[in-house]
Amino acid sequence: PGMANTRCELCDESGDTVERRVYRAIRLAQGPTPGDKELPESLGFIKRLRKDWLAAGSPSRCIEVAGGHGLVSLLLLSLGLSRDATIVDPFRPRSFDTLLSAFREAGLLPESYSLQYDERPLDEALPYLLRGGDGGGGGTVVVACHACAHLTRDLVEIAVAERAAGIAVMPCCHSRRTVAGADRTKHAADALGLPLGVVADIALLGRLEAAGYDARLRVVEACAPSSNR
Repeated sequence: PGMANTRCELCDESGDTVERRVYRAIRLAQGPTPGDKELPESLGFIKRLRKDWLAAGSPSRCIEVAGGHGLVSLLLLSLGLSRDATIVDPFRPRSFDTLLSAFREAGLLPESYSLQYDERPLDEALPYLLRGGDGGGGGTVVVACHACAHLTRDLVEIAVAERAAGIAVMPCCHSRRTVAGADRTKHAADALGLPLGVVADIALLGRLEAAGYDARLRVVEACAPSSNR
């Protein structure tokens, strides 16, 4: 159990696409839902990591950091890319419960799955989960779609220290206030004629390589150029 087959791009057994079914489910959902850009961005993020995810085998679990409405976790479950997902976010919005009900009613979730919501702070929840404090642990992949730059930096440091099996992030909101070594990074960005966010993401790539990960940079077309890596 765990990984979806690769017969077609995001399809279910009926030939309908999971993507279309998700859009329908959210359109018909009763209650607050995420903004219009959230679904295409979350889908774009997953499409770009899907090939590497499948090639890596079957992660025993995924942890979505700064997950908010939990859309990435719900999509990973619906696409068969995970059977066990935990969302870490101190603030659980009502939209999460709306989406969970919508996905269930649309039959998008697998027959057997685990979905948890951990409302503790990142620096408390993530080390605990990666160490197997809740019975999980090894083989865990940490994901974050559009976590702010400083949150992405913090979660990467924790995931590296706890030797997460994989890390997939798409940071946003790069600024001098949120980027590590901001003055040096900004100076390098200016010298190269590149946006601060691009240089910060390349630096993060180097951090992961130095920690022993096979790090790669992908561009997600569904997102704005300022936060699509």
